[in-house]
Amino acid sequence: MVKLTQEQRMFADEHHNVMLGFLKRYGLSMTEYYDVVAFGYLRAIQCYLEQKRLQEEYQFTTIAWRAMRSAFIDRIRYTYRKKRFPHPLSLDFVYDDENDERPFITSLLEASTTDNLDSRLEWMEV
Repeated sequence: MVKLTQEQRMFADEHHNVMLGFLKRYGLSMTEYYDVVAFGYLRAIQCYLEQKRLQEEYQFTTIAWRAMRSAFIDRIRYTYRKKRFPHPLSLDFVYDDENDERPFITSLLEASTTDNLDSRLEWMEV
Protein backbone atom coordinates (compact mmCIF):
# COMPACT_ATOMS: atom_id res chain seq x y z
CA MET A 1 0.00 0.00 0.00
CA VAL A 2 1.25 3.46 -0.84
CA LYS A 3 0.66 6.76 0.90
CA LEU A 4 -2.77 8.27 0.28
CA THR A 5 -3.07 11.35 -1.90
CA GLN A 6 -4.92 14.44 -0.68
CA GLU A 7 -7.98 13.45 -2.75
CA GLN A 8 -7.94 9.94 -1.27
CA ARG A 9 -7.65 11.32 2.28
CA MET A 10 -10.64 13.60 1.75
CA PHE A 11 -12.61 10.70 0.27
CA ALA A 12 -11.71 8.55 3.28
CA ASP A 13 -12.93 11.26 5.67
CA GLU A 14 -16.21 11.64 3.79
CA HIS A 15 -16.96 7.91 3.77
CA HIS A 16 -15.63 6.96 7.21
CA ASN A 17 -19.15 5.90 8.23
CA VAL A 18 -18.86 2.97 5.77
CA MET A 19 -16.11 1.46 7.90
CA LEU A 20 -18.01 2.11 11.13
CA GLY A 21 -21.11 0.54 9.60
CA PHE A 22 -19.12 -2.56 8.68
CA LEU A 23 -17.82 -2.95 12.23
CA LYS A 24 -21.29 -2.44 13.67
CA ARG A 25 -23.01 -4.79 11.19
CA TYR A 26 -20.74 -7.70 12.10
CA GLY A 27 -20.53 -6.83 15.81
CA LEU A 28 -16.77 -6.38 15.74
CA SER A 29 -14.97 -4.64 18.57
CA MET A 30 -13.58 -1.23 17.63
CA THR A 31 -10.48 -1.74 19.77
CA GLU A 32 -9.71 -5.16 18.35
CA TYR A 33 -10.64 -4.90 14.67
CA TYR A 34 -10.56 -1.21 13.72
CA ASP A 35 -6.97 -1.40 12.46
CA VAL A 36 -7.61 -4.62 10.55
CA VAL A 37 -10.68 -3.26 8.80
CA ALA A 38 -9.04 0.15 8.22
CA PHE A 39 -6.35 -1.34 5.98
CA GLY A 40 -8.97 -2.99 3.81
CA TYR A 41 -10.92 0.28 3.73
CA LEU A 42 -7.90 2.31 2.65
CA ARG A 43 -6.96 -0.25 0.02
CA ALA A 44 -10.51 -0.02 -1.34
CA ILE A 45 -10.26 3.77 -1.56
CA GLN A 46 -7.05 3.59 -3.54
CA CYS A 47 -8.41 0.99 -5.94
CA TYR A 48 -11.75 2.76 -6.37
CA LEU A 49 -10.31 6.18 -7.10
CA GLU A 50 -7.53 4.91 -9.38
CA GLN A 51 -9.72 2.67 -11.54
CA LYS A 52 -12.47 4.51 -13.40
CA ARG A 53 -14.06 1.21 -14.42
CA LEU A 54 -14.85 0.45 -10.77
CA GLN A 55 -16.49 3.85 -10.37
CA GLU A 56 -18.66 3.24 -13.43
CA GLU A 57 -19.79 -0.26 -12.47
CA TYR A 58 -19.95 -0.30 -8.64
CA GLN A 59 -20.80 1.87 -5.70
CA PHE A 60 -17.95 2.60 -3.33
CA THR A 61 -19.66 0.76 -0.47
CA THR A 62 -19.60 -2.48 -2.46
CA ILE A 63 -15.86 -2.26 -3.06
CA ALA A 64 -15.15 -1.13 0.50
CA TRP A 65 -17.20 -3.88 2.16
CA ARG A 66 -15.54 -6.55 0.06
CA ALA A 67 -12.06 -5.22 0.86
CA MET A 68 -12.83 -4.91 4.59
CA ARG A 69 -14.32 -8.40 4.65
CA SER A 70 -11.23 -9.76 2.93
CA ALA A 71 -8.93 -8.04 5.44
CA PHE A 72 -11.00 -9.40 8.33
CA ILE A 73 -10.97 -12.96 6.96
CA ASP A 74 -7.21 -12.78 6.39
CA ARG A 75 -6.73 -11.80 10.04
CA ILE A 76 -8.95 -14.64 11.23
CA ARG A 77 -7.02 -17.13 9.10
CA TYR A 78 -3.74 -15.79 10.44
CA THR A 79 -4.90 -15.89 14.05
CA TYR A 80 -6.44 -19.35 14.03
CA ARG A 81 -3.89 -21.31 12.04
CA LYS A 82 -3.05 -24.71 13.44
CA LYS A 83 0.55 -23.72 14.12
CA ARG A 84 -0.68 -21.09 16.62
CA PHE A 85 -2.53 -23.75 18.64
CA PRO A 86 -0.13 -26.65 19.08
CA HIS A 87 -1.19 -29.73 20.97
CA PRO A 88 0.94 -29.90 24.08
CA LEU A 89 2.75 -33.14 24.73
CA SER A 90 3.88 -34.23 28.13
CA LEU A 91 7.13 -36.10 28.58
CA ASP A 92 5.50 -37.77 31.58
CA PHE A 93 2.69 -39.20 29.45
CA VAL A 94 1.73 -42.72 30.55
CA TYR A 95 0.24 -44.92 27.88
CA ASP A 96 -1.55 -48.24 27.81
CA ASP A 97 0.69 -51.04 26.46
CA GLU A 98 -2.26 -53.03 25.17
CA ASN A 99 -3.65 -50.29 22.99
CA ASP A 100 -0.39 -48.45 22.37
CA GLU A 101 -2.13 -45.09 22.22
CA ARG A 102 1.02 -43.04 22.38
CA PRO A 103 1.22 -39.80 20.49
CA PHE A 104 3.29 -40.22 17.35
CA ILE A 105 5.86 -37.62 18.40
CA THR A 106 6.44 -39.35 21.75
CA SER A 107 7.23 -42.63 20.03
CA LEU A 108 9.64 -40.83 17.71
CA LEU A 109 11.39 -39.16 20.64
CA GLU A 110 11.75 -42.45 22.46
CA ALA A 111 13.13 -44.22 19.39
CA SER A 112 15.66 -41.52 18.55
CA THR A 113 16.83 -41.20 22.17
CA THR A 114 17.30 -44.96 22.51
CA ASP A 115 19.14 -45.20 19.18
CA ASN A 116 21.46 -42.34 20.11
CA LEU A 117 22.20 -43.84 23.51
CA ASP A 118 22.95 -47.28 22.02
CA SER A 119 25.27 -45.83 19.41
CA ARG A 120 27.10 -43.76 22.03
CA LEU A 121 27.58 -46.80 24.27
CA GLU A 122 28.89 -48.87 21.35
CA TRP A 123 31.32 -46.11 20.43
CA MET A 124 32.56 -45.82 24.01
CA GLU A 125 33.21 -49.57 24.20
CA VAL A 126 35.48 -49.53 21.16
